[in-house]
Formats: sequence, structure tokens, C-alpha cells
Amino acid sequence: MDFNYKKVIVLGNNGSGKSYFSTKLAKITGLPLIHLDLLYWQKNWTHPSREGWAEIQRNIVASEQWIIDGMHISTLEIRFKEADAIYFLDIDTDICLEGVRQRESQDRTDFPNHLDKQQGDFETFERGVIEFEEKRKPRIIE
Repeated sequence: MDFNYKKVIVLGNNGSGKSYFSTKLAKITGLPLIHLDLLYWQKNWTHPSREGWAEIQRNIVASEQWIIDGMHISTLEIRFKEADAIYFLDIDTDICLEGVRQRESQDRTDFPNHLDKQQGDFETFERGVIEFEEKRKPRIIE
């Protein structure tokens, strides 16, 4: 396959298929895949400071090749400046909600398994999916 891009971002709502698409793209292209949630979420649902997270992002994008799977709005600009290609999976909210609900209790390779699923507030997570069109999508388009 002739794929000329070396730095690829995959964006979309939770449940839109970002990780599925990214994994398939990585297999086809041979580009290294980075799932942002694996780097962001630490034990007990903690995460790096804002500046620490930005520094992690700057280190990632300094590499010569990558596929980055994940939203993390606060660091989009860092990734946008370095990307050769951006795939935005603009999927209907109801389909995204169904995708999120189907995988709620599943172990995943794109999300830390060490997190206590009971501590995560699933209703808040679902609300984020529903509010994507209004709150996060405009920031991506901008």
C-alpha cells in the first residue's frame, strides 16, 4: 500500500470507532500507534497536570512517525501543528452511544485496564458523548 503520511491523527466522539480505525490503519501502514488514553489515565482516575500532559504530547509529536488515537481537546493544537493527515470520524451520536454501551464492561487494548470501572462515572461519560456535537466538535472544526 502506498501511504505517504507519517504523522496521523484520528479524532471523533467516544464510541465513534477511533481505536478500531487506528488499529486497522496501523496494521496496514506499519506506523506506530499511540492511544492517548493509555498515557493519560493513571491509577484511581488521576492524570498528568495540564503542563505535564502538554509536554507528553510535545514529546510524542517530535517522533518521525505516528498514529495518535484520541481526543483530549486541550492538546489538539500540539498535534494539529505536526500532523500530515487528520481523520475525523464524524459519526451520529446515537451510534456512538451504542458503541460506548457495548464496550462498557469489556477490557480494551486502548484504555487502561487498571482503572476501577466502578469509580468512573458512566453517566458523565455518556453526557460527554451526547454533548460532543455542541461542545467538542466545534473546537475541532475551528
